[in-house]
Amino acid sequence: MIKWALKVDVENVECTKLQSKLARGYSSHHFYKVLVQEFCGISISKAKQSSDFGKKVLDVEHLKYSSNDVLYIPKIHQELNKILIREKRIELYKNALKYLKKRVDLDLAGYENIDIWSHE
Repeated sequence: MIKWALKVDVENVECTKLQSKLARGYSSHHFYKVLVQEFCGISISKAKQSSDFGKKVLDVEHLKYSSNDVLYIPKIHQELNKILIREKRIELYKNALKYLKKRVDLDLAGYENIDIWSHE
């Protein structure tokens, strides 16, 4: 989305959803709210999540939601990395992040719904 909208490549990308899927094979729930609960012990409200953040003016509640939403990412990232290291999956995660950049290029080239690796 960022590359398409702003026409820029993003460097040093991390992805807690990808981390979670590789680290937490015991769960099928990899949403931010679930990760905050599991690793930070805090239940957060996602009531403002579905709002239109493209509006020119956001109300105080939207601004508060947006600023608070990122508070827990460093702790989640750290804890998921511990699991990835313990389970010897950290290199797999790093390689998946490298691929992510290529995946974006494939999506933007029109292959977003096509598995180019399929043997069909």
